[in-house]
Amino acid sequence: MEDICISIIAKIAENLVHPILRRASYLFCFNKFAGNLRNEKKDLELRLESVRERARRAINRTEKIEPSVENWLKDVENVLEEVQKLEGKIEAAGKCYNNCFSLLDQEEAWTLFKLFAGINDHEFPSDMKDVGRKIADECKGLPIAIVTVGSSLRGRSFEEWELALSRLEDSEPMDIPKGLRSPYACLKLSYDNLTNEIAKTLFLLCSIFPEDYEIKVEDLVRFGKGLGPVGTRGITDKARKEMHAAVNILVDSCLLLHLDNRRGCVKMHDMVRDVALWIASQKGQSILVEMGMNPRILVENETVRDKTAISLWDLKNGQLPVDQLNFPMLEILLLHSKSDSGFEIPDTYFEGMKMLKTLAFIRFTYEWELYISRLTNTSVFTLSLPQSVKSLTNLQTLCLRGYKLGNISVLESLKGLEILDLRGSSFDELPNSIATLKKLKVLDLYSCWIEKNNPYEVIGRCSQLEDLYVFLWKMEDFSLENVSLPRLRRYSIIHSKSTNIDYHKYSSQIEILSKHGPSRALCIEDFNAYVQSFASLPIKDLFVRSESLYLKQLQGGYKNIIPSMDLHSMNHLSYLVLEHCSEIARLVDTTLINAGVRSQSQTEAVFSKLVILRLHHMYGLEQVFHDPSSSCFSLNKLEEIRIENCTTLYSISFPRNSNLSGLKILKIEKCQMLTTSLFTTPIAQTLESLEELRISKCSKLKHIIEEDYEEEEEEEGNVQRLSSSMMLQNLRILEVEGCERLESILPITFSQGLVRLEEMRIRNNGGLKYVFGTQKEHHHLQSYQNFNSKETNIKINLNALRSLRLSSLPNLIDIWPESCHPNSPNLRGLECSKCPKLSASSVRKVVINSYMQQDSTSMEKDTLWVVDTNLNQLCSQTVPVALQSVLNFSVLILTHLRVGGILELQFKGQHNNKSKPEQALNLALNGFRLIDLPDLSFIWRGPRKFLSLEKLRMVYVEKCPKLKAIFSSTIVKSLPMLTQIRVLNCEELEQIFVSDDGDDGDDDDEQVVLCFPKLWYIEVAKCNNLRWLFFNFMACHFPSLDTLEIKDCNKLEKVFGFENEADIDDKDVEKVMLQNLRFLMFRNLPNLTQVQKRFKMRLVRTDIVNCPKY
Repeated sequence: MEDICISIIAKIAENLVHPILRRASYLFCFNKFAGNLRNEKKDLELRLESVRERARRAINRTEKIEPSVENWLKDVENVLEEVQKLEGKIEAAGKCYNNCFSLLDQEEAWTLFKLFAGINDHEFPSDMKDVGRKIADECKGLPIAIVTVGSSLRGRSFEEWELALSRLEDSEPMDIPKGLRSPYACLKLSYDNLTNEIAKTLFLLCSIFPEDYEIKVEDLVRFGKGLGPVGTRGITDKARKEMHAAVNILVDSCLLLHLDNRRGCVKMHDMVRDVALWIASQKGQSILVEMGMNPRILVENETVRDKTAISLWDLKNGQLPVDQLNFPMLEILLLHSKSDSGFEIPDTYFEGMKMLKTLAFIRFTYEWELYISRLTNTSVFTLSLPQSVKSLTNLQTLCLRGYKLGNISVLESLKGLEILDLRGSSFDELPNSIATLKKLKVLDLYSCWIEKNNPYEVIGRCSQLEDLYVFLWKMEDFSLENVSLPRLRRYSIIHSKSTNIDYHKYSSQIEILSKHGPSRALCIEDFNAYVQSFASLPIKDLFVRSESLYLKQLQGGYKNIIPSMDLHSMNHLSYLVLEHCSEIARLVDTTLINAGVRSQSQTEAVFSKLVILRLHHMYGLEQVFHDPSSSCFSLNKLEEIRIENCTTLYSISFPRNSNLSGLKILKIEKCQMLTTSLFTTPIAQTLESLEELRISKCSKLKHIIEEDYEEEEEEEGNVQRLSSSMMLQNLRILEVEGCERLESILPITFSQGLVRLEEMRIRNNGGLKYVFGTQKEHHHLQSYQNFNSKETNIKINLNALRSLRLSSLPNLIDIWPESCHPNSPNLRGLECSKCPKLSASSVRKVVINSYMQQDSTSMEKDTLWVVDTNLNQLCSQTVPVALQSVLNFSVLILTHLRVGGILELQFKGQHNNKSKPEQALNLALNGFRLIDLPDLSFIWRGPRKFLSLEKLRMVYVEKCPKLKAIFSSTIVKSLPMLTQIRVLNCEELEQIFVSDDGDDGDDDDEQVVLCFPKLWYIEVAKCNNLRWLFFNFMACHFPSLDTLEIKDCNKLEKVFGFENEADIDDKDVEKVMLQNLRFLMFRNLPNLTQVQKRFKMRLVRTDIVNCPKY
C-alpha cells in the first residue's frame, strides 16, 4: 500500500505541480482564464487533502512516510500559497487584468519571467539570473511581453540570453508608436528566437484572421498553401504533423493560445497579431486584413497592389469591382461574407493574379456542425466562377464554402489544384473531369447538395486522393459499397440511402468529429451487404481502417462486429457508435474466431485504441463482450461508454482482465433486462479516472459492483480493508434512477475514495436499503463492534460534495453504516423526498461532520442541524465551521421524513440578547420545500433576529401538522428577494411570522424595514389554527403582490392583523393598498371579516365563496 501511495504521489507531483505553476501565472496575464485558475486551485486542494488523508492513515498504522511524500506535500502547499496571492491581486483589482497593458511592478515581473524562463532560485547560475532580471526590466512590466520573451529563452545558453538582452536594449523600431516599441521589440525577439521555419510562417499566416478570432488549425493547413515554407510541404500526413507541431511551438512560446473548450482551435492576442502584421511588412510579405471594408478599395488604393495576402471579412454585399485587378505579388485572397447575398464576380476578375496560390470565398470557417438549408430553389448566396479562373495556373487551394455554385466544370482547367473545398455548397454535379486533376489530394464535399448524377462514381476514379470529406444532403440511390480509394489517408464520410437527410440523426457522429477530430471516420446508415460477402467488398478497407465508425440499421446477418467485420481486432478504431442494429447479439464474440486466426493475431488486443463506445436502440443485443478466455481485450484507452435502450441486454461482461483506468463516463439507460453486476470488484478497482456514473431505468439490475466480501476473512481484516480504501477518487457525478432491485449503490470500500464527488442523485429505486454499504458489509461492521466491544470509526471525506438528492426511496434505511462518519462541509443543496424509513439522524450525518459531533439528546437527534457555538465568537466575527456550512446552504427539500426540527442554534457560556453580532448572519438559502413532515415542530430556533434570509426566493410548506410557525423570531422579518409563499395543510400553524411579543426592549432592530418588495404570490390553505395571515404587518409591506389565495382556514379573521389596531396611522386610511393585486381568492373562510382594518383596495378579479362575515 505504501509503495502504491508513493508512486501515485510521484505521478501527481510530476504532472500537476509544475504545470499549475506555469498555468497560474499565465492565466494571471489573460483575464479570460481567471475561472480556470480557480478550478485548478480547487482540483489541487482536493488532491492535497486526499494525499494528506492517506498519509494520516499510514501514520495511524505506524507506517513510515517517505521524504518524497513530505516534500510533495510541502511543494503543493507552496503552490497553493502562490495561487492565493494571485487570487488576492485579482480580488483587489476587481478583475484579472482587463488587458495586457496592465503593468506589473518590478518584483511581479521578475517572478513571472522566472516561471516562464525556467529559472530555479537554488540551481540557476547567478550571472544568468542577473541578465534575466535586466531582460525582465526591458519588458517594462507588460505581462504578454514577459511571457513570450521568457518562454523563448527557456533552455537557451548564457550567450543567447546576453544576445537577447543586447537586442532588446538596442531595438528602436521607428515605424511604430513610441508607447508600443518595447512590447513590439519583445514579441519580435520571441519570433526571431523561433528555430522552426514552419512555425514562423504559421505565425504570420494567423494574422490574416480578424482580431480575437477562433482560428481553426485545419484552415491554417488549407490556406497555408499560399505562404512560404508551409505551401511547399504538400498535404501529406507528415506535413500535417509538422504543421501541428509548429502550432504547438507557437503555443509553447505563448505567441498563440490553445482554446480548452474548442479542439483544433487557437487564438492570437490582438497585440501579437499587430506585431505579426508588422513583421510580415518588414519581410516583404505585406498583408491586408480588414473588417467590413468596401471592396472598391482594391481598385482605388495603389498600396494594395503589392500585398502578398488580402483578407477581407464581413463584406456587406456581393458587389466586387468590375475593373480587372492587378495584384502581381498576391498569393492569398480570402473574401468572407455573412450577408444574405452571394458574390458577382466579373469575367476578367482573376486575370491579374497570376501568382495566386490560395483563393477562398467563404461564409464560415472550418466547422462540422453545419446545417445548410436547401439552396436549389433560391438565388441567395449565388457565386458563379468566371472563365478568368482558368488563368490561375499556380492555384493550389480553392475554397468555396456556403454558396450556390451552379456549373463548376471550369474547375477542370486548374491542373495544379491540390485542395478543393466546397464545404456547405450546392452545385449541379461533380464533373467527371475532376478525376483528371492529378495533383488533387484533398476533396471536401461535406454538407453539400449535388443536383444530379452519382458523385461516388467520380470520386472512385480520383485514385490520387489522400483526403476525402463527404456528407451529401441529396443521396437518392447513390451507392458507396463499391468505392475503392486505397490511397486515402484521411476521410470523413457520412452516407445514407434516405432521400430526406435529418442532420440531427447524425448528431452523435458529428459531435465526435467536432470534439475529437478523428483522421478517418465512416458513418453509414442502411448498410446492407451480406456478412459472407463483406470481406470482398471494396469498401471494407474504409471500415477496418476507420478511427471512428458509426453504423445505423446494419443489415445482412451481422451477429457481431468482431469477427464479422474484422478478424484482426479493429485496432485503428477509437470511436464506435451503433444504433438500431437489431441483428447484432454481441459486440465482440471471441469464441467465433478460429484457433488459427487467433494465434496469428494474439499479439493484437481487441479494441486496444477504443476511446468512446455508444450503443443505442440495439434491440437484439444480449451481451456486449463475450470473451471467456479473457485474453483478447485491452480497454485501457476507453474513456466513455453509453448504452441506451438495449431492451434485451442482460450483461456487459467486461473481460476478467480488463483495465478500465481511462474510463471517465459510464451511462446506462433503459436496459430493463440487465441483471448481472456492471463490474467485478477487481475491475471496479481500476476505475481511477471515472468522473460520471449514470444509471437509469435498469429495473432488474441487482448490483453495480459485484459483492466480494469473503466470509472466511477475519472480521478485523475486513474492517481494516473498509477503513483504508481509496477508489473512485475522480468520480464527480453519481446518478442512479429507476433500478428497482438495487439494494445498495456502492460498497463501503468504494465510498472512502469519493473526494471529488460533487453531485449525487438517487431516485425511484424501490428496493434500495442503503446508499453505501451492502447488507453483508453492514452486518460485518455491526458484528465486529459487538464482539470486540469497541467502536469502529470510518471517516468519509466528501469535501467536494455540493448537491445530494434522495427521492422516492421507500425502503431506504440509511445512507451509511452507523460506524461511518461523512464530512461534507461544502454541501449546498439537499433533497430528501419520500424516504419514509430514513431517520433525521441519518440525514444529519451528511449535513454536519458527524465525527465531530458530541452525544445528542433524543430530541436533538430529530433535528437536522444542531449547531453549538459561542456567542462571543460571533460578536468577534469568528464563525465556526459547522455554522458556516449551514449558512452556505442554498436549497433544501424534505418530504416524507421523520424530522422534528430543521435548524437549532445552541450557545455555550453566558449570553443575552444584548450580546450578539452587529448584524444578523445571512443564510444563502434560495428556497426550501417541506412536505409531509408529521413530526416537524420548528424550522428555526435560536436568538431573536439572529438570522437573515436575504436570498430566499421560494417557500413551500405542506402537511406539517405540528408546525406552529414558518418564520420564528430568529429570522429577520425582511425578505427582499422572496417571490412566492405556499403553505398548505398545516393544522397547528398559528403564524407565518412569529410576533415580537417577547421583545425585551431592544429597539435597535426596529429600524429593520419590514418589507417584501418582490413577493407576488401567496397561497394558504387548510391551516385551521391561523387567525391572521400576517400579524403586525401592513398591506403596504407587499407592494408587488399579484395573487392572494386563502382557502379552508376556519379561524382566520384577517389577512393583516395588529395587536393594537388603534395605532394604525390615520394618514394611511384613505390610501389604496396592494396596487398590483390582480387576483383575490377567499374560499371557505367562515370567520374572515376583513383584509385589514380600514383597508382600501382597487377593483380586482375576485373569487369569494362561503365567507359569510366578509
